[in-house]
Amino acid sequence: MLHTKGSVVLLLGLLPLTFEVLVIYYPFVFSFLKDLSAEALFLVITNPLVHHAFEQSFVQATLGTLASVTLGYPLGLVLGLVNFRASSIYRALVFLPFLLPSIVVIVGFQEAYGFTWPFTLLTHGLTGITAINAYYNAPLVALLVASSLERLNPELVYAARTLGASNFKLLTKVVMPFTLGSLIVGALLAFVYSFLSFLVPLVIGGASHYTVEVEIYFFLRLGKFDQAIALSVLQLLSLVIVVVALIRLRGYGFSFGRLSSIRHVYQTLKAPIKALVYSFLLLFLFFEIYPLLSIAEHTLGFLGFRELLEASAQGALQTSLQALIANSVIFAVLSSSVSLALSICATHFVLSVSKPLRFYEVVMLLPILISPVSIGVALYLTYYSLSALNEVWLVIVFAQSAVSLPVAMRFLLEGLRRTPKELVFSSKVLGAGSVETLFRVEMPLNAHTISSSTAIALAVSLGEFAATNIVYIPKFATIPIAIFSLLEIRKLAAASALSLILIALALIAYYPVFRLGASEA
Repeated sequence: MLHTKGSVVLLLGLLPLTFEVLVIYYPFVFSFLKDLSAEALFLVITNPLVHHAFEQSFVQATLGTLASVTLGYPLGLVLGLVNFRASSIYRALVFLPFLLPSIVVIVGFQEAYGFTWPFTLLTHGLTGITAINAYYNAPLVALLVASSLERLNPELVYAARTLGASNFKLLTKVVMPFTLGSLIVGALLAFVYSFLSFLVPLVIGGASHYTVEVEIYFFLRLGKFDQAIALSVLQLLSLVIVVVALIRLRGYGFSFGRLSSIRHVYQTLKAPIKALVYSFLLLFLFFEIYPLLSIAEHTLGFLGFRELLEASAQGALQTSLQALIANSVIFAVLSSSVSLALSICATHFVLSVSKPLRFYEVVMLLPILISPVSIGVALYLTYYSLSALNEVWLVIVFAQSAVSLPVAMRFLLEGLRRTPKELVFSSKVLGAGSVETLFRVEMPLNAHTISSSTAIALAVSLGEFAATNIVYIPKFATIPIAIFSLLEIRKLAAASALSLILIALALIAYYPVFRLGASEA
């Protein structure tokens, strides 16, 4: 019986590992052996455009991280410490943009701020790239910091109060040091997401701000597969230190539910501080929501939808509007289901073994640093023959799952690690097997964490563009691809209308996930 239970756990661990080997590692090794050569590597290393792309990637990632931390860290402290009405709804609204595709945000910024100075600083060039990176990643930093305060023991706060600590000393000597780990993780994630940004520098950056991701894409478009693979390898090596830090840092995560932390300690604030706090909350909410409202505003006259229908009739969408919506929904549901199921299997395997399996974690989480463009290139070069068999949809699902799996697993792993070991032990003493304990004890106790991971998987899948753009054929085009096509031919009204449809789909997927997290938190 023990042998059977151990075999089941081992099988659960092998399933996600096999998936990543077939979808990520094998295509990379196959492409590496097939196309990479010393000559291609030399051409890439000596290419001044590549040097400039690496410089831009690091500059944009650094500025994006600084902006995200500057906005997100104080917001996280406020969300974790200040008790105000509708705080859960505020958290949901603030985090919503993180779940939207980057192409929608680009359209939103262009609709909101236009192309006249000084607003072009938010829609063009390096400042525009930094603004959009902060728009995406500041909510992530904030929720990581706020959720870390859930685990702050209130007795520490009471002890500091008893010893005469003021609010300022309590904040700087107790609260802020406790959030340092989550802040570092948020900053690292913001750096990775900004470094691997593809659509933002491609659309609003211009040639002078193209990143490594964009150069890989151009190498592929020019048929220089060997140089595309060489540059993908160099990009991965440049981020190895980051993935090591992310794996070693533990104890972070977030949920969409109401915080049960020490906020009751800060229920009363002095009037000037209260005014400052609420002004900051309103300004940040405006920064996050205004681009989305602008899309809705410019579409209410139905001009955008008329232009969209005309574009569809002219073939500018590559397929019908109904097929675009169906493809996006089906691919998102399938890939997020695959991602969530595999992340649960991998997480349960990691937590069930007696010794820490750092190598297994590294193998499963390393794809966080493999860019979607690189994944798309490797899948295209390895499985391109499937296009003749009309099975490209399967490659798209696998590509989107590969992009979302490592992130979903990382947050799920931290959530399940916080499950009281006494409950797990008691369940096994009462005769429950490892899998039964997972489904009847661990998962119900961590419904909010699972809902958060589901939301991330859905968001990544619904808005994935980079990898899908490389492997798709016209009949399997998705909404983000169609929006990009409309922007290329300067049909901004039609792009706004299609963006509004994508926002509606994201809200439909997001709302039940948020409600589950709120009810279980």
